Amino acid sequence: AQSNTWVDTVDCNPWITTLLVNLSIASGAKTSVSLKGEIVGPGIQGNIYGFDTNMVKLFELMVDGRYLAPQAVFSMLVDTPMSLDLAAGWAPTLHVGTLKEWLDVSGSENIVASSNGKSWYCDKLREGIVIRPYDEEMTYPGLGRLILKVRSPEYLAKTDS
Repeated sequence: AQSNTWVDTVDCNPWITTLLVNLSIASGAKTSVSLKGEIVGPGIQGNIYGFDTNMVKLFELMVDGRYLAPQAVFSMLVDTPMSLDLAAGWAPTLHVGTLKEWLDVSGSENIVASSNGKSWYCDKLREGIVIRPYDEEMTYPGLGRLILKVRSPEYLAKTDS
């Protein structure tokens, strides 16, 4: 174990603290490990998925200022005690492959149509989808990273969001 691992635990869930320490050790981080996620559950944005408790759904990991691709995160943690917890806490991956393959699998003609559908969590409409490269791409100066978030028109029509 690393003796120089530091985690800011102010208002931090113990599960997140343990996860950050494990990620820091597994990744060999020299300066920092950052997680990004969304808090979901009762009292949060109408709890559209009907969760019984509040939880964090993680979707991104940065080590030493560099974003890691999702498959790198999972392969890095396969042998750690947190691997099953991480899989449960990570936002679902609906497809790994080319965009054309996703459109074929989803039976959709375009990206907007493919954003419609049932949630991974329950029998309700999903908010939409996020499309990102399998391997983390470079950051485009002035624009940022290559990530596409598509909100479902069906979801938006039903929720007036």
